[in-house]
Amino acid sequence: MPADSPADSTRVGIAVVEHAGRFLVGVRGSEGPLAGLYEFPGGKCRDSEDTASCAMRECLEETGLEVVARRRLMARTFDYPHGRVELEFWLCQPRDPADVSQAHRGFRWSVLEELPRLSFPEANAPVIELLCSGRDGGAIIDAEDIDHRRGAIPVDANEPIVVCTLRDAAQAEVIRNALEAEGIECAVEGARQAALTGAVDVRLLVPAHDAERARAFIAAHEASPGGRDEEE
Repeated sequence: MPADSPADSTRVGIAVVEHAGRFLVGVRGSEGPLAGLYEFPGGKCRDSEDTASCAMRECLEETGLEVVARRRLMARTFDYPHGRVELEFWLCQPRDPADVSQAHRGFRWSVLEELPRLSFPEANAPVIELLCSGRDGGAIIDAEDIDHRRGAIPVDANEPIVVCTLRDAAQAEVIRNALEAEGIECAVEGARQAALTGAVDVRLLVPAHDAERARAFIAAHEASPGGRDEEE
């Protein structure tokens, strides 16, 4: 969508919240632009509000978690069918780690490796690539540091957590059945049709105490003959 002046653009501050190697993500509502896609907390800037302040304010309003903006990850302008947006992504951390819980008003913590498999708005792709590459220059997403701190988010032993996200509902059912045959209780979170991309995200959830065993089983399944790698 062409824009003749800055007045045609919407300034947006986005909080990329990291804690213990996980990132806070949610799913947009079923109505409005970019419906059904994953998102980081964020929103439109108020008059005279800088993007860092906007990102922190929007995160508190949307998730109830107070965060501090540490540094800007990326700024970019992007044209969607509904208008032009000027996005600034800020790497944030909880102001008080004691306030962190497993979920925050529908937002959940996602491991870094899961982010590329989630259907985010198109404009988010470069920042997700940056996070996964580790090129942003900060120790916050250093792989060794992530492994060391990953246990910092409290998880109940029976709390369902995501161990795998797929784009194929039938394949998700195959893996679920295989996990249950191994004695691992598994649920499939309903296929979610992303409104703009047409992609389907299907999440497999298991009790936290079985998560590592489930991940190991899935990894072995992918590497074996007939596993996901060969099917794709």
